[in-house]
Amino acid sequence: MSRVRQREAEALFPMATCLLPVPASDAADRGRALLERGELEAAEAALQEAARLDPRRAAARHNLGVVLDRQAKYAAAAAAFREAIRLAPDAVASHLALALVSRRRGLWSEEATAYRAAARLRPDDAHLLGELARALSADGRFADAIPVLQQAVGLAADQADLQLELGIALGRQGRHLEAEAHLREAIRLAVDNVVAHANLALGLGRQGRYREAEAAYREAIRLDPLSARLQRGLGVTYFFERDYARAEAAFRAAVRMRPDYVTAHIDLGDLLNERGRYAEAAAAFREAIRLNPRSAPAARGLGSALVSQSLFAEAEAAYREALRLKPDDSRNHFSLWDVLEKQGKYAEATAAYRAAIAVKPDLAEAHSRLGRALYRIGQFAEAARAYREALRLNPEDADARAGLERAQEMQQTATGR
Repeated sequence: MSRVRQREAEALFPMATCLLPVPASDAADRGRALLERGELEAAEAALQEAARLDPRRAAARHNLGVVLDRQAKYAAAAAAFREAIRLAPDAVASHLALALVSRRRGLWSEEATAYRAAARLRPDDAHLLGELARALSADGRFADAIPVLQQAVGLAADQADLQLELGIALGRQGRHLEAEAHLREAIRLAVDNVVAHANLALGLGRQGRYREAEAAYREAIRLDPLSARLQRGLGVTYFFERDYARAEAAFRAAVRMRPDYVTAHIDLGDLLNERGRYAEAAAAFREAIRLNPRSAPAARGLGSALVSQSLFAEAEAAYREALRLKPDDSRNHFSLWDVLEKQGKYAEATAAYRAAIAVKPDLAEAHSRLGRALYRIGQFAEAARAYREALRLNPEDADARAGLERAQEMQQTATGR
């Protein structure tokens, strides 16, 4: 959660970060005065004393939480706010304060729970609902955020930020047409909102509406001409339109603006591979790997560029690294299998297929390829078993069916039948 978003939330709910009124007492008055002077440790001690003297006073616990929060003692502050809520469950300020301190700790689920409790007390507060939705989204609960945002938009349809948040949440759930309507409304309300234009472009691209996506990206870039992410998005759009020259220009602009942009280097490598410029592609992938040695897509891309140059041993090393980094990605298995077979390493390919099947037993193509490798090293009975399993998983696999017939014929020949 960005510091800007944190400050915005604090501005929306100032009561959450201020002291609540309590009956006059020496300790409470001293704590307030010390806090106003910025003497936080002394203020904490005084407010601790005030809470001890009046243990059933929820506001005293809340005020202690405020001074603890200001000292970045977030766990202790959260405990104080929870105690305040236990004593006064309807105290909106304490629920909001707990939400804010949970956000500072990166505890999105706890933040959402606190905001939801506050929203039950103030169900018509569109801004509060918006913060609840943002907490749910930060927690990865995008589907849960949508109805909350719909409720918020129903209360404040003229708020561009709420329309934008709803559009983004709908897009993440693949509901692109609904998302588009809200993103366009956000743009109507705030025409220079670059985030709305960028998300509109992304959604249009995912629908295959590339010309419209291109226009949206161009408008976003007009508003933010130094954004590498927008240049990369425009490049992806051109790539799908098969306008490779302009795609390359956009990807190169992205890496020029942000030289450490790993994804853009990978995209550039994929594009150069597509255009048959394999040495340049390999260089792009190597730069991505230099920037992020743990990038499986970069390692796999490098392998592909090397295979296209018939550098099979180097490609094998790249594919093995991709597989090490991402063993659950079937593309890495397939790539390694292909390069092993190209080198005639059928025994190693067999071992690789078995390893893939151990990870994902229902991968029909792995069984089919295992059958092919076993056939090539003369293990016809095992090849037939592998082909049968491939057909069990995918009865429409014509290659597996043909392979099974060949393996059975060789079995019969070997036994003299």
